[in-house]
Amino acid sequence: MQDDAEDFNRLLSYIYKPSEYLLRPSHSDTPVELRGAVKLAGKYLLDNASADIIRRVTMDWPTTLDEWDILENERRGRRRMADSHLRHPRPRARWALCEKDNLMRRIKGRQALEDYIHDVTYELKDGSMLETAPSCRPWWIDNPELVAQAVEPDRVESPCLDYLRMLCALVWDKQSKNDPLAALLDLEIGNYPPELDKTCPEGLCQGCHRDFGRWVFRERRHLWKIIPAFFDL
Repeated sequence: MQDDAEDFNRLLSYIYKPSEYLLRPSHSDTPVELRGAVKLAGKYLLDNASADIIRRVTMDWPTTLDEWDILENERRGRRRMADSHLRHPRPRARWALCEKDNLMRRIKGRQALEDYIHDVTYELKDGSMLETAPSCRPWWIDNPELVAQAVEPDRVESPCLDYLRMLCALVWDKQSKNDPLAALLDLEIGNYPPELDKTCPEGLCQGCHRDFGRWVFRERRHLWKIIPAFFDL
């Protein structure tokens, strides 16, 4: 047989011992290892094996937000249960394997994500999602000339906007550069550092809390929907 021995070995291993890959946690080596095996499965008309291998790879790279969140919650659960010295990182893309066109897509997509992160940062500091209780936003916030003169809202007169700006600094600014989707999830589930409660113990009022929750929910789904356009897919 003229086939690569390692690829053929992995194909047979997957057929006879699929649990070794199916029970394996998310790992960046999985698609690389199975790439040759799935080609051989197609060559020898092993349609079921080919479909199973493809499903195994997509388990690490979901195509819906709900599936992605399930996988993200599993990763976070493993990190909480593991020793502090252990890590369960997300699978990493192998950019060196990409051709020129896909590398250009990556550059363009990263720039689009940076612009998106900037826009969300502005919205958090502006408090534009606080629609139910407009009185929680200072009167000068929508006037660009006055914003430059009054950058920080008064903590007593505008506690909700002050809370959002602290939330932006302590959660969004620290995590969004690496993964804005996960950073939005942290905002949605209330994964806040203790410093926030110490600085702003009152939190958001009932109306602003409801507005903010709805905004984060919509924003995550909006980001998931536009990611393909960011990367020209």
